Amino acid sequence: MEKSVRNLVVALACLLGLLGIGAFAAFRQAHRPVAEIVVNVANDADNYFISERGVTALLTDGGKEPVIGTVPEGNRLRVLETRLKAHPFVRSAQVYRDLAGNLHADIHQNHPIARLVHADDRLDSYVDAEGKRLPLSPLYTARVATVSRAGGGALSAAFFQDSTARGYLDFLRYVDEHPFWRAQVAEVFVEPGGKLSFTPSRSATNE
Repeated sequence: MEKSVRNLVVALACLLGLLGIGAFAAFRQAHRPVAEIVVNVANDADNYFISERGVTALLTDGGKEPVIGTVPEGNRLRVLETRLKAHPFVRSAQVYRDLAGNLHADIHQNHPIARLVHADDRLDSYVDAEGKRLPLSPLYTARVATVSRAGGGALSAAFFQDSTARGYLDFLRYVDEHPFWRAQVAEVFVEPGGKLSFTPSRSATNE
């Protein structure tokens, strides 16, 4: 009995010791100034629409709010996360500190599934899988099908937000998700009657 009690006391002491060490480490982490910003942009195809430098610029508000040397925690981390999520090419973002005190920003990109074309290509934009407009990126030009009205008329950026146009978006998603069709379809046209037509890519016609 006495031995069991002694073992229990030792176990409790070890547990309290571990909890104390964990609490001390958490305290040190929370009060340690940021020495480095670690950015991870997840990407399966090496197509970067936002760079590590761009992420750092967002975190620091273009350098006006330095992060290095500060001690961001709680609400401040959530503010930084929200700032990243506001970027059109950021689908999701997580901002956190590691045990060394470094600030991590993990990004999953939003990617285009089609390009809305205009007579003036400076007005072109992308559309994502949810039908939301994405600007063109200076970092990378997406190899996606172009979309316009038959005859060359442009579609508005809000076109795919209309419930009647969701079927068109389903078609574009299908093309984007299937490598065979992505290689076949170069241009998509919305006909006056609402039907879709498309022209094949050069590689498809040469096969």
